[in-house]
Amino acid sequence: RRALGVCTAVAVATIVYITRPVGVGILLGMLLAFSLQRFYERVVERTGRPALTALGFVAVSAVGLLALIGGLSSLFIARGIVIAQSVIVELAPGGTLRALAERSSARLGRFQFQPDEVAAKLRDAAADLATQAAVIATEVASATFDVLLTLFFAIMTLSFILLRWKTLAARAEDLLPLRPRYTRAILEE
Repeated sequence: RRALGVCTAVAVATIVYITRPVGVGILLGMLLAFSLQRFYERVVERTGRPALTALGFVAVSAVGLLALIGGLSSLFIARGIVIAQSVIVELAPGGTLRALAERSSARLGRFQFQPDEVAAKLRDAAADLATQAAVIATEVASATFDVLLTLFFAIMTLSFILLRWKTLAARAEDLLPLRPRYTRAILEE
């Protein structure tokens, strides 16, 4: 009985792990579609071409999401390297962090801290941070597949919802346990 419970937990964890990029992509696509729906409907009224308009919205959203993800990734990696290098410089003799370490070790004299030893350990930690930034960069590159899979499902969901919103809303009115009028009012917001 206990083994069956463990196997069930492992199976559920595996399913969640496998479906995570898909689920996140669908959630992201739904959020994009709900936020762009009114603007999409206005553009369709002007152009009269829903499929082409949806394609434009999908293309702009894909470029925007890729730019956001790429920009944040490069920002975190670049800033992490810059911060680690500035910490290394500040821990050198005459640096402000070195002086702070010396003052702190003087206050903690009874614990036998040596200022040079503290500064050396902090400098080593900052150097490790710089190498960790390079490791993070390689992990970001290897996670590109997950990001692209998530983006694919987000874009597919966005396209599906934009093109079929009226049908989805009508089905929701029929299926939800609320009065259809209330459901319609919620979906129109």
